Amino acid sequence: FACMSGRAKIAGRLLEHGVDVNGGPRRGITALHECCYQGHGDAAHLLVQHGADPTLRDRMWDSTAIGWADGGKQTALIEWLFELPQVDILDAVELKKYRVVRRLLEADPSLGNAPDGQGHALRMAAFLGDMEMAKLLLEFGADTSLRNESGFTALDFAERTGNQQMVRLLRNE
Repeated sequence: FACMSGRAKIAGRLLEHGVDVNGGPRRGITALHECCYQGHGDAAHLLVQHGADPTLRDRMWDSTAIGWADGGKQTALIEWLFELPQVDILDAVELKKYRVVRRLLEADPSLGNAPDGQGHALRMAAFLGDMEMAKLLLEFGADTSLRNESGFTALDFAERTGNQQMVRLLRNE
C-alpha cells in the first residue's frame, strides 16, 4: 500500500525490515503492479532495485508490471520497464516493441514460442495482424503448429480475422 500511494521512503523501510518485495495483498497483485499503474516511478525503481520481478503476472488479469503501467497509461514507466533485463516477450509483442522482441529473441530464440513453448506470442501477432512481428518471430523459429488450450494455431487466428497476407505468411506461401 505504501507503493500504491507513492510513498517510496516508507516502502524502503518496510523492505529493510523484511517485507517480501514480490508480495501483495491479493490475487498475486504485487507492489510493483500497483505503483506502475499509479505512475509512481520512484517506488517502481526502488522495488526493482530490491529484486522485484517485473515479469510476474497477477492472477486477476494475468498481467505483468508493464501491463499495469499500460492500463494506467504510464508511458514513461512502460519505456523504463522495457529497458530492464527481465521483460516478458508477450508484453513486447502486444505493444509492438520490435527492438525489444529482437533483443529477447537474440538472447533466447526459444522465446519465439513463449510462454513455455505454447506459442502464444505468434498467435498474438496473428490476432493483431502484425505482419512485422510475425515475421520477426518466424525468423527466430516460432512454431506455427502450436495450439492454445482451445486447439487454435496462429493460422487459425489469421483465418478468423480474414488477414490473407498473414495466412500466406503462416502457410509459408
